[in-house]
Formats: sequence, C-alpha cells, structure tokens
Amino acid sequence: MEYRKIGKKEVFSREIEIDVPGTLLSWDFYTEHRRIGFGLYFRPHGETDCGELEKPGLSGKQEKGRASAGGKDLVEILPTSNVKASRNLVSGEHKTHAAGLYVFRFDNSFSRNTKRLHYLVQAADTQKNRFFAGKVYLNWTSGFFCGWSRKWAVLHESGLLELKTPTNSHTRKIDLNTASPILETRKNGILILTPNNLLRLKVRKADEYSKWAHALSPWTEKSGVQPPTKPCEAETTDDEDVFYDVSEEETTPGRRRKLPCFVQPRNISMASLIPTLLGSKKGSLPIEIFEPLSGLQKLCEEIEYIDLVRNALGEKDARDMLPWIALFALSGCASLAARTGKPFNPILGETFEYTCKDLNIRFVGEKVSHRPLVFATHTECLQNTFTMWTTCTTHTNTSFSGIELVSDGETHLVLNNTQDHFVWSRSGVKTKASFSSKKSLGLDGVLEIRNLKTDDSFSVCFQKKGLFGSQKNAVSGAGGNGRKEYAVTGQWDSAVQVRELATERCFVWTKNSPVQHAEAQFGFTAFAVSLNEVTDDLFDKDTQRWNIPPTDSRHRRDIRLLEEGEFKEAAREKERAEKIQRENTLPGKHTGKWFAPSVSSGGWEFTGRYWDPEEKTQ
Repeated sequence: MEYRKIGKKEVFSREIEIDVPGTLLSWDFYTEHRRIGFGLYFRPHGETDCGELEKPGLSGKQEKGRASAGGKDLVEILPTSNVKASRNLVSGEHKTHAAGLYVFRFDNSFSRNTKRLHYLVQAADTQKNRFFAGKVYLNWTSGFFCGWSRKWAVLHESGLLELKTPTNSHTRKIDLNTASPILETRKNGILILTPNNLLRLKVRKADEYSKWAHALSPWTEKSGVQPPTKPCEAETTDDEDVFYDVSEEETTPGRRRKLPCFVQPRNISMASLIPTLLGSKKGSLPIEIFEPLSGLQKLCEEIEYIDLVRNALGEKDARDMLPWIALFALSGCASLAARTGKPFNPILGETFEYTCKDLNIRFVGEKVSHRPLVFATHTECLQNTFTMWTTCTTHTNTSFSGIELVSDGETHLVLNNTQDHFVWSRSGVKTKASFSSKKSLGLDGVLEIRNLKTDDSFSVCFQKKGLFGSQKNAVSGAGGNGRKEYAVTGQWDSAVQVRELATERCFVWTKNSPVQHAEAQFGFTAFAVSLNEVTDDLFDKDTQRWNIPPTDSRHRRDIRLLEEGEFKEAAREKERAEKIQRENTLPGKHTGKWFAPSVSSGGWEFTGRYWDPEEKTQ
C-alpha cells in the first residue's frame, strides 16, 4: 500500500489512464483518523488536458482549497462523500465503460486536521494482489513496562503480514508461511508463533475479529497448531478452605503435550514489588513472577530423568553406579533451564501425587511446615527396585533485581537389590533469577553426592559466568574414593559428561527437548506440562469419586487459571488462598498427614498410608 499525508483543507487525487474499455478498477484504503471524502471521476480521451501523467499511467497530485467535483470536464461516477475510513478498510470495484482518465479523489478540505491515508488503486491485475487490512493492538514489553500499542495491519495474499505504526515510521513484516498463527476466539486474540518470537495481537470488536479470522484461515488451517479448548472452570466450595475442585470435563485421554493456552512472557511491574520488599503484611508477589506449578510439582520434576537410576541398577560394580547417580542428582537442576518463573507456594497440608506407568514410578509429596517452609517427598519404583525420599527446606529472597532461592535438606536414594545408599544435598546451591527484560537464571555453589555404603563421593561445582557470558551454566567436578577417579564437565542446562580417568569410559546425560513453542508455555518440557494434567484415572466415573485427595495441587484454581492465561483471575485466586493461609496458620507445630518426623535423621519419613485408597480420599 502507498502512504500519503493529506493536510488540512487539502484534496489529493490519484489518476489512472485506461486505454482498453472493460478494465476493472479497484480501490482499498483506510485512514488513521476519522473520516475522509472519497469520490471517483472520469475524463474521456481527447478532452481538456489535465497535465502530463506519471508512467506507467499513474499520477498523483495534491491541491489546496475545497474543490468541486473535480472540474467541469470530469464526469461523476461516484460522488464525493464522507466515509468512516478509520474503522474498517474501504474497498470497491468499478468496471470501466470507456477509455480515458479515471480520477480517485480523497477530500480533506472540510477538516482542520491532517489525515494519514493508506491506499492502493489498481487496474486489470486486481485479483493478483489482494489483501486485507485493519486496526489491531500489539502486546509489547520494554524493560519493566508492558502494554498494548495500536498498529495498522495489512495482510497480503502472499502471506506477508505488515504491522505499521500510526505514523508509518516503522513497519514490521512477518511471513505467515514460516510462522504459525493461532486464533484465540475467546479473547479476540491472534497469536503468531514465529521461529524466533511470539507475537500477541488483539482486535477490539467481534465483527472485525471475525473478518480477521476469515482472512487468516488459509494459514491457521495450514499450520496445524490450534489452541486447546479451555477447560470448564470449576466453582469454589466452602467445604474446603484452601483447595478447589476441577470439573471432570477437563480430563482428556493420554498425556497432554501442551498447556491449555499459549502465554506470552510478561515483564514485572516494579511498583507491584514495593509492598513486598518493604515488608508490608499485605504485600503479595505479582502473578507474572509465577509459573503454573506448585512447589511440590516442581520437586516432582526432579524425577524426570529417573532412567539414569535404572542405568545404575544395570551396573555390576558399585563404583560404576556412582557416576549415574551423580548425573541423576545433577539432572534435577535441568528443570530450571529456560525457566525464570517461581512455583506457587503450597498451602500447609497440600499434597501432590504423580504416578507414571511408563516410567514405573509413583511420587507423593506434602508440605509439612509453613514456617520454616518444609516439603517432604517419597518416590518408589513400581517394581520395587529403588526408593527415594527428600526433606527440603527453602527460603526465598526477593529484591528489585530478582529472586534468590536457597534450598537446604537431603535426598536419599536406596537401591533395594544391593542396598547401596546414596545421599546428596544442595545446601550450598543458590538459584538466582532476574526480573529484567533479558531474563536470566544461574546456579551458584557445590553439589555433593556420597555412597554411604562404599564411602565413594562426587563433588560438582556450578561455575560462575565469566566475562562476556563465557562458561555460562558450566559445571566441573571430580569423584572417587579418596583420589580423583572421575572428571565431570559440561553444562547443567544441556548436557554433562562423567569420564572415568583409568578406562576413558564416559557416562553422559543430555537434557530433554522442550515442548514445541516452549517460549509461549513457560519454558516447560513435556514432563512439566503433564504434571498439572487431570487424567481419566484420577476420577472414577462409576463411583463419581476422585482417586486423589482434595489437598492435591491439581485442585488449586489459581494454578489452573494461570496455565489458561487468565492472569487477573489467577492473581485474585492467589491472593484469596494466601489470605486463608495467613488466617489458618496458627502458632505451633503442624503434624503431617502422610509424613512423620524422623528422630534419627532429623527429617520426615513416609508413613506408607497414602497408597490406601480409602485413606487418601477421606
């Protein structure tokens, strides 16, 4: 499209010379401010000359003062009339009846305001260059600020989408043939997933959105990426103070591969952090900081690479087991890669269960203390080959620059066939995530792994990022029994190698690939996406009873709303849950329902009663 500024009290004419009668003329235009006059006129060949025309038969001129119909020598085809060109694209066609000069007049002589006109007039080849245009709003982020900016979008038949600023000073071009446009009809939204970015567009009016949906249909159908249907929102109940039910209609067969909604990453408003940083009791962290998982679900992510433990079970020598266990302990950090969101703080007494027959494991966790914050988890193999348990204490420091998470506690892993007992602690490891527009995350500290049966040990150091980003996310370390027998190299967010120095044998771990369009799904892997899913086996349709306790994290409505992209509603539900937590947290020691304090270890032990169906559904 062409662009022209039409000053106040001015008229702009665009002329096309037609030599062959029957030629089809077409016009498409819109303005960025209110109305403009438009008319079409004709001057036959051989009559009064109107001046030299620009080649190839197109001419444009601008004149001061209010004009008449265009001169006595012009024949009126469409009389000049004011049209609302700022609301919609104005289009039309006319089949010429005679050879001559056809004049398109854009009249701003009635206005004292300058009009910005985007137009395209064509002859004969109209059908070869069709397009659709209209006003949209683009979501943007810059530093700590975000919002919606008005754009003029032009969609060409070739698949080129142009987003123009109101002043036409900048045009952003997107090739839909290499992108995946997705329609969010519930929000009048359009998501465009490009190879390197995610764009979120919004159309204000439903009728305009339906036109955009029709214009984009060739590419939305071709991309094959469709937004999942939003699950039915469950209503809150007064029977459970903290936990919320979800409708059985949410269940879907199999494990899901994507979240219910694609979400554009949002920056943090610094003003929303001030009450929390100043110590206000009513201060609540903004919802943009969080990801749709609870702290217990985050701990469950550490068993994603449980196959490394099975590799250890296949070793005959206990010394060859330790490298696999060291890689497994290190792989628990991989869930932090490409993730800067904070998991939701579980409610006191909240639980989470995860059973996966493909991996032959089942996991259960419970928040057993609020102050200090203590989680207890238990994982076991369905074939009874190993057992793992964790007691974890976490502390969060929030500042204007980001979040620092300090974890303390131990993880124990026992191989039942050999009674090898491995233990590791991350008490010296700190996780730091920034709030800036270029979000980053790093680990600092040392991870220690020991085999209590053989006294072999591993020590893995998280190296600090060097100048200009060198050694980013790098790890190094060594292992053995009193002397260096193994060397550790790699990056904790992608791949790590343990090399046996004597035999040059290598033990390797590589991170699983994230889901498709992970940048719009909180950076989740397929395993993380499945954690908050409500599957058919969790609800018995015959007895109309849940097979998980009402305290399970899947019942939390704030997490459910956030993964659906409902930020405002999720923030309200989070504040509601936090208020109930403050009111119900009484001084004194809380007694866990599924875990009991251990006198010998100082941690929490699994009682085993959870797996009784009658016990856990009461």
